[in-house]
Amino acid sequence: MKKLILLLLFPWFTAGMSAETIVQCLHRVNKEVLLQKDIPPSWSQTTCATVNFTEAIQLHLTSVIQVLRIRDQSHLDEQQKHNRETLLSALERYAKTGIFPINEHAPFQTPVFIDRRETHCAVGYLMQQSGSETLARSIQHSGNLAYIREIKTPGVSIWAEKNGFTVDELAWIQPGYPPATIVSPLLGGVNGTVNAIMYYNGELIAAGSFNEADGQTANNIASYIAGFAGFLWTETMGGTNGPVHALDTINNRLIAAGYFTMAGTSTVSNIAQLGNEGWEAMGSALDGFIYDLEWHEGTLYAAGDFQFSDGSDIAKWNGAEWISLGWGTNGLVRCLRSTSDGLLFGGEFSLVDGTPLLNIGKIFNGTAEAMGAGIATVVYDVENWNNTPTIAAALKENGNVYGLMQYTNAVWESLPGIAEIAQGDSTGILYCLHLNMNELFVGGDYDVFDLMTFGNNLAKWPTNTDFPRPIAVFDSTVFCLMASQETMYTGGEFTHHLGTEINHIAQLNNVLVIQDVETKKPVISAFPIPSANEVNLRNTGPAQWIKVFSMEGKLIENFLLTDNRTLMLPASGVFLLQAENGEQLTLIRH
Repeated sequence: MKKLILLLLFPWFTAGMSAETIVQCLHRVNKEVLLQKDIPPSWSQTTCATVNFTEAIQLHLTSVIQVLRIRDQSHLDEQQKHNRETLLSALERYAKTGIFPINEHAPFQTPVFIDRRETHCAVGYLMQQSGSETLARSIQHSGNLAYIREIKTPGVSIWAEKNGFTVDELAWIQPGYPPATIVSPLLGGVNGTVNAIMYYNGELIAAGSFNEADGQTANNIASYIAGFAGFLWTETMGGTNGPVHALDTINNRLIAAGYFTMAGTSTVSNIAQLGNEGWEAMGSALDGFIYDLEWHEGTLYAAGDFQFSDGSDIAKWNGAEWISLGWGTNGLVRCLRSTSDGLLFGGEFSLVDGTPLLNIGKIFNGTAEAMGAGIATVVYDVENWNNTPTIAAALKENGNVYGLMQYTNAVWESLPGIAEIAQGDSTGILYCLHLNMNELFVGGDYDVFDLMTFGNNLAKWPTNTDFPRPIAVFDSTVFCLMASQETMYTGGEFTHHLGTEINHIAQLNNVLVIQDVETKKPVISAFPIPSANEVNLRNTGPAQWIKVFSMEGKLIENFLLTDNRTLMLPASGVFLLQAENGEQLTLIRH
């Protein structure tokens, strides 16, 4: 079901940001604003609307200048006062240009002292203007992504004092720059929560609780497809009359499960399969919510909050009807994961078939088994990472830290970084896990790190000994993830990413080449990345017809790529290259 996607990087977002107070905007650029004791009270009441992150940085710099100009300078001598005012005037000119460093180094918002185009950050620019370019270059080589307070290069504090600044003031001046990860909307997205995403017959299927996709009627399940004139959203065969929580396939047919009684024109019992003529019922025994579907040893299982006569919240499909396992839990089951050691299940329960079993268990040979002492908080998702059961849960509850935990030597322990995240975000919850290239991606409702290096609601653990790396900055919860090796799709409650409108479903692009599925060798590649207006394409495989679309779905070019070709991109922005075999590549022009 997974599809190999090819991507080429491009600039940030240009969609409008919603109105916010000045403090809220400055907070996005650099949270040092919260430490300032002398900011005007009006900043907390006055609203502003920045069109993009460049404008947010400009507002940040002009606001900082406003406060720094009126601060007490009685402790400075005349030369320090002169130098300070000269550099504040230079900073005004810098802000007006709107030319700032580009963060191509990290998938999270971070300082960039000098980028590869020789663009200086605000503090680096001040050093350059004061005749201390050598100091700026030393910082570039020794701590290009460091916060001012972290920079160990000799001479910073001496330079600051000479020019009438404190290190704290420089820390406030220093902006952070948006993630290198390109987060793009899929046209207008959908108008409600997305709970599940998957590929099916070349279409991207999104399911959840919504009634429109890109302004068109789409009840709870919709397909994102490549049409004659570009990409478009369409309702998936009439949709459903209630929310969809899980997607899967059976006999090459799409399955949707959740809490609904109609799928298209068919009467169903919370689960349906898509046949040639539309949605069809799939048994009648599941009377309640279905939260997850999973294949295990050739049998399809469903989990949720439904009632068999024995109270079971897990059922299996016998080809004609859903049947009980012969035992039940005393609470709902939210997630399933197949492993070679059994079928893992997690949720909100404390007893299984009358035996204490706390929120996590394993089914082996049809019998439920405990996994250590269990987990004393709700389990929202479970993965088998490097053959080690791994769960997602609340970060902190009743003073105890949970979050992302692994089961080793019959003990559940939190992964690195979780204690630090829970300390800063004690109410956060991890909702979904997804393995891609053996890295674990984690979505939810939580904050990662602070100041300028931060992420919201999506991060990854490269290994189980690494600290997490922020991936994106969504404004609300991530409920589902689906990756096709180089591209990730995510869905949830979010409507914006760093101010760009992205309605509940997004595509994350950060890849350079398409690979052959069998050999893993590059077939189609493109360079340079990002580009000015020309992109060089190289095809080392069979000739393929290529289509290039704008991110709005407009067809830009259609040509046969045999070996090498130079492609002219018409304007700044993100473009999608689609190969004849269905593979895709994202192109970016400055």
